Amino acid sequence: MYPPDLNINLPQTSETEGNFKILIARSFTNANEEELLRKAEAVYDSPEHMIATVLRSVNYWAANPPKEMMPIWGRPGNDDLQMTDIVTARAVRYYYDLTLAERNDPRLPTGFTAIGSSMKYDASIKHSDHYAHGKDAFDDVYVADMNLGWAFTCGGLCGVGFTRNKIVVLDASGDILTLYLDAPVNSQFWVS
Repeated sequence: MYPPDLNINLPQTSETEGNFKILIARSFTNANEEELLRKAEAVYDSPEHMIATVLRSVNYWAANPPKEMMPIWGRPGNDDLQMTDIVTARAVRYYYDLTLAERNDPRLPTGFTAIGSSMKYDASIKHSDHYAHGKDAFDDVYVADMNLGWAFTCGGLCGVGFTRNKIVVLDASGDILTLYLDAPVNSQFWVS
């Protein structure tokens, strides 16, 4: 978990009119569950996975080093837009801010002009007396299920998109028990 992400504001919003759509829906029943969801949104993959991500795009990272040291949630993608590997508050905020920037000026610094984009983030946390995932089973836990979808178009044969899922299981005390990134959508994306 990366504690600075606990302070990232993700506004509930449904702005589905126009070419640049945003839907952020976070579901919880009380302040404790909201805190647990924030914690789940701050969970990143292992350092080994982050190192592998950097090694796959070493030239990009060498030319574009991060301004500050923090966990990696994505990688460079088509049209010089970040592609999410793992759903985090920081990733959601990136696409939210990018969509607001597109609305303000569709001509992006990358040289592409955004024709349209659609961002959808749906996250929920629920208490479960018993939860099973594959061969794992847990009792008296909270399960956070987070889904992020992004689609960007800059012409007839110009665009990129994906959907990502992350499930985090926390115990009744709020300690993180495990992270699941095994949804089939996590290995798919489209580019045109």
